[in-house]
Amino acid sequence: MATFKAYPSGASMGCPGKGGARENKRGSVNGWSAASVRRHVRWLWSVDVPALDGDGYGVTLTVRDTPADHGDWKQLREAYLRKLRDAGCIRWHWVTEWQRRGTPHMHLAVYVPTGWLPPEAPISDIMSPYEERDSSTCPP
Repeated sequence: MATFKAYPSGASMGCPGKGGARENKRGSVNGWSAASVRRHVRWLWSVDVPALDGDGYGVTLTVRDTPADHGDWKQLREAYLRKLRDAGCIRWHWVTEWQRRGTPHMHLAVYVPTGWLPPEAPISDIMSPYEERDSSTCPP
């Protein structure tokens, strides 16, 4: 039997049972699979955007230097998200895309309280622990 699902910001249709379940062997990750994109889009459709309070902003970030491994990227990303929370952001949603050179590129939807003013701090304050800080390139 065909299904139809309506979400606050979209809809999906399908025919369950077609194609059968497959046991795929997990391998190296080389980007988003079609299934992960589908799940993410459905989650985005499920968000009731008019019910969200605060002001929303889209943010795109690209890391200049490629982290040595996933652990370093996770540490850097979590430090940035802590800075968002500490700065007064009330909610955020992020997605990491990997560039061909292996460098992470991050898209975020960030919500702040209405009338919020950002604290004055240079972006260079958010660095991974393995990076050396060159004071000549940091703003005063």
